[in-house]
Amino acid sequence: GSPLDPKHVPSLLGLDIGVVEDSLTKYEMDRGEINERLDLGSPPGVVLSQNPRPGSLKMRHTKINLVISGVRTTR
Repeated sequence: GSPLDPKHVPSLLGLDIGVVEDSLTKYEMDRGEINERLDLGSPPGVVLSQNPRPGSLKMRHTKINLVISGVRTTR
């Protein structure tokens, strides 16, 4: 399609942050901000949420903001 045609935002939920870059490149999207949130049910570095949401139509190279599971620190 045309470079001006919008693309579907991929679902990155549940992926390890290490493979996210490849998925974003494949779908012609860019990585935005990455924030961490403690989630005891997920291993560190797993995508918990994203914005814009999966399946929405956005222009190529839209930045996808991610929240990933953080590392619990013990004191």
